[in-house]
Amino acid sequence: MPSGQHAENLAWMAARGRGRMPQEPGLNALYARALAGEGEVLRISPQRTVLRLDAEDRAAAPHGWLLKIFHPRRRSEFLRRRLAAAPAQREHEAWRRLAQRLDLELRASHEQLRSELGLFARSIWDGRPAQPDQATAQGLAALHAARWVDRDLALDDLLWVESGSGDPLLLPLDLGQARVSEAPPPPERIYLALVRLLAGLPAPQAEAWAPTLLTAHAELLPDWESADLIARARRTRHRRVWKRSRRALRTCSDFLAEEGGGVRRRGFAGTAPRALLQAAAQVEGSVPLAAGPRSATWRLGDTVWKHYPREGAWQSLRRQLGAGPGRAAYRHLAVLELLGLPASRPLAWLPGKQGEWLATPWVEGSPAALEDLIDMAHWLATLHRHGFGLRDAKCSNFRRDAAGVLTLIDADGLTRSCEDAARDLARLVAECPKDGPTTEAILKAYFVTSEQSRDEAFEARFQERLAVFRAKLAR
Repeated sequence: MPSGQHAENLAWMAARGRGRMPQEPGLNALYARALAGEGEVLRISPQRTVLRLDAEDRAAAPHGWLLKIFHPRRRSEFLRRRLAAAPAQREHEAWRRLAQRLDLELRASHEQLRSELGLFARSIWDGRPAQPDQATAQGLAALHAARWVDRDLALDDLLWVESGSGDPLLLPLDLGQARVSEAPPPPERIYLALVRLLAGLPAPQAEAWAPTLLTAHAELLPDWESADLIARARRTRHRRVWKRSRRALRTCSDFLAEEGGGVRRRGFAGTAPRALLQAAAQVEGSVPLAAGPRSATWRLGDTVWKHYPREGAWQSLRRQLGAGPGRAAYRHLAVLELLGLPASRPLAWLPGKQGEWLATPWVEGSPAALEDLIDMAHWLATLHRHGFGLRDAKCSNFRRDAAGVLTLIDADGLTRSCEDAARDLARLVAECPKDGPTTEAILKAYFVTSEQSRDEAFEARFQERLAVFRAKLAR
């Protein structure tokens, strides 16, 4: 039986539909089965339900049917339908145009039952997922030549299927955000689609595939350079990751916001050991890790708790506005998790009258040492390539986990943008008390990974900050 969001959507459709059913027999049968709770849920939200239904007539759809039910819950939907075509109608028209231009057999239908309830169904194709290779690049160019452009293009939304001639054909799985226009689309629109496509891939994979993509699109994009495409994809990836990290601050599939403020990862039931704030208190099993005027850290079993006291009216206001250091560190750890960089996972951020608490897992292993600085340089360079910075790259903020992976355990120094790469690198190199082979190895590792230009301005800034940091560490 359907449950959760699916059950809620079905109840809403039954109530708002008021018994209306599609006139087309095939669509009528699919919608009736959907209302009865049949079908595999592919995507679901309060605005849309996407189901996969087995075909009762295998000859008509050997691999089943895709049924999209649009049920936006907006009061303005009646007026919107008077001003623009419904989503089901737009998608049906886009598929009809694309199938005609690709000489593709298409079985599809649509119907608008009410202004806020529309249906679109099409047969499902069987095939293999697209890969970032030359064939996919050429297949994309053929789709773009057919005047198809998807403003939210992703590799997972592309599928290789067998065409009527027996040759493989690259098809999009969804045309909800796509346009299949009568006139050729502007080159800039195709270029932006490729930028978003590359932004959704790991940086090394995207950078290796970009030249192949542009070569396949030479006739459509004759004047574009792969270096510009890569740079723009990096910026887009950076913005996308920063936006996605907001999920960690609200209720979603992975995190749960608490009524009194704060948020925790689902499945984590730990509570902040507030008794540690009392000088005379002893919490059984707790291990002090670090203490200072700005923060204090304890290990309690498998969890590390960091407290940011930040007393005073101004700091209290900062916390209420969501600008406290604990919240920032928590979100930065969520960013690193999305980037796939080895770092402690954010478990909870809990604000209170006495400050903020940040919970992370204890990383088994050993503290990073001077011999780990080369790997730390690779880590820092990778972070910089993603567009983020780290103002406090030092051994005490990293650990080697049990598998030997260098892991960041303190994200207080992470910055949203890489504003001063030379300064970040200088802080890392300053861990070496003087120049020598180790220093040169660190610099080589950084520049090989970061692709940062070591020009005169960068070198001057680096040397300036290196002298300052070494002087501070020598005191």
